[in-house]
Amino acid sequence: MMEQTNFDKSFCITLFKISVENPQDEDNLYDQFHLLNNNSGSYQEKDWPKRCVYIDQLSSNVVYYLTSIKVINKQQQDLYFITEKELLMNRLSRLIDTEQLNLKVCPNHRFSYGTGWSIPTSCVYLKENGELCHVQTDRVAPMHLIKYISTFPYGGKICSKHRNDLYQTDAQTTAVTNPVSGVHSWEIDADNIVEVNEMLTILEQSPIKSQASQIPIQNQATSSQRRLVSKLRKSVAASAISFANSIAPGEADKLIEMAGLSDVVNIRSSSTTSKSDDQILPRLIQIYKAFEQKQHTFIERIQILALLPETMTDKDIIEKFGCSRYAIKAARELQLTTKTSSHYEESETVVRNRINPVLTDHFLSWLLDTNMLTTVAWGSTKIKLARGDVLEIPKQVLQAKKSHIIHQYKFHCQEMSLKSLSHRTLHYILEGIGASEQEALSGIDDIVKDAREAWIKMEELLASFKISKEDRTNILASIKQSKLYLKTLFINHCYETQTKACTTHCTVYSLSQQDNVNYNEKCTHYHTEFCEDCANLIGIMDFFDQQIDKIVDIEQKNELRYDFQPAREAIIELMRHLIRAVQQDDAKSLLLDQMDEETAFMTIDWAQKILQQKHREEQSEYYAKKGMSVLVASFTIKDSGQSQQKKFITKTYMLALSRCSQNELDTLSGGYLLLQQFKNEHQQIHKLIKRSDNASVLGGHATFECEKIFTDQLGVKILIRDYSEIQRGKSICDRMAGAAKMRMRAYINAGNNLLNASDIKKGT
Repeated sequence: MMEQTNFDKSFCITLFKISVENPQDEDNLYDQFHLLNNNSGSYQEKDWPKRCVYIDQLSSNVVYYLTSIKVINKQQQDLYFITEKELLMNRLSRLIDTEQLNLKVCPNHRFSYGTGWSIPTSCVYLKENGELCHVQTDRVAPMHLIKYISTFPYGGKICSKHRNDLYQTDAQTTAVTNPVSGVHSWEIDADNIVEVNEMLTILEQSPIKSQASQIPIQNQATSSQRRLVSKLRKSVAASAISFANSIAPGEADKLIEMAGLSDVVNIRSSSTTSKSDDQILPRLIQIYKAFEQKQHTFIERIQILALLPETMTDKDIIEKFGCSRYAIKAARELQLTTKTSSHYEESETVVRNRINPVLTDHFLSWLLDTNMLTTVAWGSTKIKLARGDVLEIPKQVLQAKKSHIIHQYKFHCQEMSLKSLSHRTLHYILEGIGASEQEALSGIDDIVKDAREAWIKMEELLASFKISKEDRTNILASIKQSKLYLKTLFINHCYETQTKACTTHCTVYSLSQQDNVNYNEKCTHYHTEFCEDCANLIGIMDFFDQQIDKIVDIEQKNELRYDFQPAREAIIELMRHLIRAVQQDDAKSLLLDQMDEETAFMTIDWAQKILQQKHREEQSEYYAKKGMSVLVASFTIKDSGQSQQKKFITKTYMLALSRCSQNELDTLSGGYLLLQQFKNEHQQIHKLIKRSDNASVLGGHATFECEKIFTDQLGVKILIRDYSEIQRGKSICDRMAGAAKMRMRAYINAGNNLLNASDIKKGT
């Protein structure tokens, strides 16, 4: 900091010595200069030399900065070139004599009076007595007003009173050239404009009501250019005809032709209309009136208007034909878009086809397979059908934004070389599903929750590293990208066969244990692919490792390492969790394909407890309720029809219990009753594949033995006993439980009470 003070002081003395009569006051002037109210920030992030530099050497363009603070209009920024030197001299003109040579500036004041200048909150207009206005205002003075105010700083604010005074001064001045930008600003001369308007009135022309803006004509909009040219041509044509008639009465046309003004006069003069036009025009009017009386189509009428010459004004056409401005506009467009004015080229007919059901089924299957669309056991979703009916289904939740889902599905179809529906159609389907977007589902598993907290912890750790602002921004962007990748695209890549050539996507390689022969399998393909997203995730972990190793303080390093290692392990565990879920889904699909008509696939799970509820109950009865349990079992069997396509039928059974502790014994007993009911209704089933989650009540020590005994009694053989990953593989049970709860709600609204298992059965 002492170094900064030294070069600051040398700058201030060099800059101010010309204004200080007494050399002993230099230090006081230096202190006053440094104590100016300027909270604009720091120059440390600028790539500037840390020494005083000559102001004359600062030649960079600051027009973009002046545009950002609304001094220069965006449409006019290409017309200016203002250097950093001119900016500093402008803002320091009230403090120093800027006419001196070899002025230097330090980095601090170069920033604080340059691009880091703090814009004042009040008017900085300097009154005649030398005092500032200090009226609170929010309007920054534009460039075209600053040029009229001596020593007014760029970016300073000006109050409405002084702004209006300047505009009045502006309206009474003549052409002025901006000394900074070299751009001319033309203003109205009050006496001259009155004389011009009097002349136009004599010529029966409209007076000049407004003038061109301060932007040069060649840089103005096309419509503005047409308006200015039209006004000039009308005025010149009227004055040329008037002067020609006065100079050469009876031979005005010849005089105008000899002067070379025929083209200008012919465009707007009706006196020079050809004889052929005079003969054709009445005939066209007669045809147009006949078309109106016979009620011909609008297209046929505008074909007549399209035959008119382009020199006719809209006002003349309306007076003679009695048509609308819209018809004239349509006729002008017909002249421009067709080779023959009387021929109306019809646009190509676009046939709207129905949505392809095959592509729609593929998209919906992809949503369910990737768990982008999830059914929860609480709440409901209302879907409005095309015929107006409203269908209420269990609540559907999209675990990503609609735009992200569409982008990922398009990317999936591109990698698989599949045809996809259009972007708008996919969005229309997602809207029709009626699913809500939710960042994280309630009751989310601990693995996903720990990973979310791990990302937050890593962002907090990043703030403790001594790195540049650019590196910190890049790492935060990489963290956000990796977080989104694990949430969406990673599981899709693991599902796709083409991407399994990457080691991080291959489920066989990832789940194999090198030191255990029973849990080790060799891949049938080579791992030659490289995933940039996975590499980005690994790069983030390596970056944090390296930054922690660079810390010298042992205690701080151990604390950061203690926080980082659990976070890294939680993120890696999430990847393992997703890979296991993909492997289990692949195994389920394989089992369903290999099933015969004697095999059933059973999924069993406990639903959320249902509270007792009366149709009308007191507030005191609402509390201290005990929930009723419902055990859900869903069976998938192959259709026994003659169709060659593999079709499956799903049967769901529910066991309602008024009082139940949901222990292992209750689960086995309830599962036996559900399987017995299913077996009684489907006698052809002799083999069973059973799947549930790995909760203790569904996977205890006695579960295997009891299930073997129960199935033998029913004449069913268990082929496979499988367990699903946390919050995976049980969506069918949640979906059916949600549908049952909606029916119970309707049962209660009908005036019934829901107090025991019998009421649950009646309500569903």
